[in-house]
Amino acid sequence: MICKKERSTGCFACYNICPKNAIVMSKDLYGNVYPSIDKNKCISCNMCRKVCPQLIEKLDLVKPLDAYALYNSNEKKRLESTSGGAASLFYEYIIKNGGIGYGVSNLFQKDEFHFERIDKIGDISKFKGSKYVHCYVNDIFKSVLKDLKNEKVVLFVGTPCQVSGLKSFLLKPYNNLITIDII
Repeated sequence: MICKKERSTGCFACYNICPKNAIVMSKDLYGNVYPSIDKNKCISCNMCRKVCPQLIEKLDLVKPLDAYALYNSNEKKRLESTSGGAASLFYEYIIKNGGIGYGVSNLFQKDEFHFERIDKIGDISKFKGSKYVHCYVNDIFKSVLKDLKNEKVVLFVGTPCQVSGLKSFLLKPYNNLITIDII
């Protein structure tokens, strides 16, 4: 066991960091996702425990300096979105400047929402629509790390636990990473 089942946020940090793919993400009766370890594959490196936001004693919590409200002034784009179209503006800016966007796709795969990587303006539409449900991170943190190491500016939009999981997985801060926590 990595962290207690009832404390797991299903952030997938442990799943992404495991060098032997020994972490299995399971769903309980209520749809909560939690990790378990396949003892036959585990090499006891403890990387899963090192990156678990629930086990990090001094998790770097940062209070916002300011808060802003905004919406997309383009009415068509705003009406295509469910929360004012602000995220579309951020993705558009990052991609126009050669960066990469990560967010929750509005396209089901195996009856679940999942993260995707985009690098084209036309793909922003994949991220539109309300997705206030559990989302599968799967291997996306590994893709984010690869883009960061290739010196791409990366925008990652997710829930606070997904952003925390990503930052824990990365093991160090990256100046080319921009995160947005949605609540």
